[in-house]
Amino acid sequence: MSVAAQAAAGRARSIADGNRQRYRHSLEESVRYARSERAPGLTVLDSAVHIPEEIYQAGDLRIDVGRHQVTRDGGLVPLPNLSFELLLALVRAHPRMLTTEELLDSVWAPAVVNPETVGQRVKLLRQALGDDARAPRYIVGVRGRGYRMDVPVAREANDPQHRVVAADVATVASMPQSPGPSAAPSRRTRAAPELLRLSRTGVALAAALAILTVAGLFWRLGHEAIEPKASREAPFARGKTTEPDTPHTHNGLSLAVLPFLDMSPQHDQQYFSDGLAEELLNQLAQVPSLRVIGRTSSFAFRGRDEDLRRIGEILDVNHVLEGSVRKSGNRVRIAVQLIDSSDGSSIWSHTYERTLDDIFAIQEEIGRAVATELQVRIDNDPTARGATRNYAAFDEFLTARALLNSNDSALMKAAGSHLEKAVGLDPGYLDAWIWLIDSYTRQEVGNIERRADIKAAQLRAIEKVSALAPESLYAAIAKSYGALSNGDLQSAGRLLQSTLNAPAGIRGRVRMRYGQFLLSVGSATGAVDQLTQTRAADPLDVFLRTQVLLALDVSGQRDRADAEAAELRQLPGGDAVLLQGDQVTRAMDRGDRDAVKAALAEKGGGLLANDGLRGRLVAALEDPPVARAALQRTLDDPHAAADVFTMTSAMEWAAFLGEPQLALRAADKAVDAGVSFETWAWTIWRPVMKEVRREPEFKALVQKMGLVDYWRATGNWGDFCKPVGGNDFQCT
Repeated sequence: MSVAAQAAAGRARSIADGNRQRYRHSLEESVRYARSERAPGLTVLDSAVHIPEEIYQAGDLRIDVGRHQVTRDGGLVPLPNLSFELLLALVRAHPRMLTTEELLDSVWAPAVVNPETVGQRVKLLRQALGDDARAPRYIVGVRGRGYRMDVPVAREANDPQHRVVAADVATVASMPQSPGPSAAPSRRTRAAPELLRLSRTGVALAAALAILTVAGLFWRLGHEAIEPKASREAPFARGKTTEPDTPHTHNGLSLAVLPFLDMSPQHDQQYFSDGLAEELLNQLAQVPSLRVIGRTSSFAFRGRDEDLRRIGEILDVNHVLEGSVRKSGNRVRIAVQLIDSSDGSSIWSHTYERTLDDIFAIQEEIGRAVATELQVRIDNDPTARGATRNYAAFDEFLTARALLNSNDSALMKAAGSHLEKAVGLDPGYLDAWIWLIDSYTRQEVGNIERRADIKAAQLRAIEKVSALAPESLYAAIAKSYGALSNGDLQSAGRLLQSTLNAPAGIRGRVRMRYGQFLLSVGSATGAVDQLTQTRAADPLDVFLRTQVLLALDVSGQRDRADAEAAELRQLPGGDAVLLQGDQVTRAMDRGDRDAVKAALAEKGGGLLANDGLRGRLVAALEDPPVARAALQRTLDDPHAAADVFTMTSAMEWAAFLGEPQLALRAADKAVDAGVSFETWAWTIWRPVMKEVRREPEFKALVQKMGLVDYWRATGNWGDFCKPVGGNDFQCT
């Protein structure tokens, strides 16, 4: 074949590498139909190639050729590519036996392998299907000759007899997403749709002409039609970062664990499926030589019919682990497969069917199998990682984690009750204790009436963890919450820094909290460094990216902040985060009143309607006395003064409207309402507060917050204040 023909054929096949996985295989099949002199029923038109769509029922197995997928009772049966092609060859030939030579031609050609390879592949296929050579259920061997299927085989009659594969990529791009799991493309070109694959002595000239005919149809579409549009690429661009010199250490082994599909009869076990995938992610992330992408980024592909190779490219990983879970009563079936994302081929797959009491053993076996395939060493003792072997406690924990990951404030607060049940069922469940402590911090936000009770419960939980594992990272993490709550900034900083290598399940949260802490104590540059490093492990985490944006804004890196904001808007959920306040405060930082009005009005007045203070102040932007009176009334309201976020909002508005004394008064009331170095203390360093920091009273504010003692003890004065003489300091 000429170079031009090869290039054209390659371009035709590249159409199949897009997002519409369901139709990828059909496009590839059209090329191979054209290559075969014995492809029955092929019709080549000016704009389309007509090929049959193939779905077979072989006993209780359903084989969907277009999706390259085998299912049984609704559950995925993961098969490596050669095993799938072997099964498909036997199904298509049913009831006829296929000789070893025929199988070599139809499955392995043009590669030259010895006949023993067929026997080994049949053995692997039987293992994947749960078949037994001594009492075969699916595949019968005919000694010395070949193999045949021993179950009834029928082609599904309700499927279309032909599917048109249009030579128009726009048509493919507009097709609906597949509801099923992603199929794994082959390491090489798949077998032809019929057993009549080109034999090793095929007609080369006819094949070349056919390839040129089909490839030419695609070639005329042009480069722009084949490449994904920028608007579709933006949310998931590979290696995309606003940091010009972000270090990458992606040359070694890397892995993304995708959310497992819920294949349960009622489809009500997604929390359980997600939890299993996350626990495996955390288990594998403990391997030092394996870079495992964070949960939020991996789970961003839920419901997206994305090619596994594309996912690997976007997340910059060379392996992907995917699976499905079918839970019914006390039984669970878990099917998993490890994919080489460079070519989409299956490296390993297995199906586990046990009782729920064996769930922890299954997790360990999967982790061990993946580690073996990747040739890395893994710690398989879950209790050493703070996990549990109590299924009821584990189920409560997974329910809580699903709520915490919902990004819904009400649901996140509700997670606490499930975590309390988890530690009640297993008092030694350290992972659950840590997330319970963290949930108390979230429950405290805006809960003025119960704040004292919540803080007392959090203190009891901290003491429990300290007693369970006094010298562990878990104890240090727990104590860091107590230190921040009590305003012991020196201890908090030391504890947070000492826990940056925390267990995988809590590591991202710990590292983000340390970045937030650095920002709150005025070390904005250090916060940018810490948060951007944390972001590298979970680049599609919207909340984490928002923290990076805040740090860039506070540090005065406006261009980088603008670039980060533009990227954040492209992520799923990024628009909502920005529209819920950050656009407003960024406009305030720049003193742009028109931009403030525009940001507030962007949601059709929704923000104004939900925030009386903002509504009054926007209405009075051009009338300073009216604005000042509105701020005064808010500061004089005892209920408003007890709410940290109302006072923080009043502080920023007062600073923006040129009322530094009112801003300081609001900040002082925020400290009295409960200083938090995770949720609001950093706001005093925003650019809008620049003039307020010049006021003498600002020095008294930071002393009251405990910042001056921290600066003097650590010698780290941050980016905004510096010592003057022996006992004084100044802030800018």
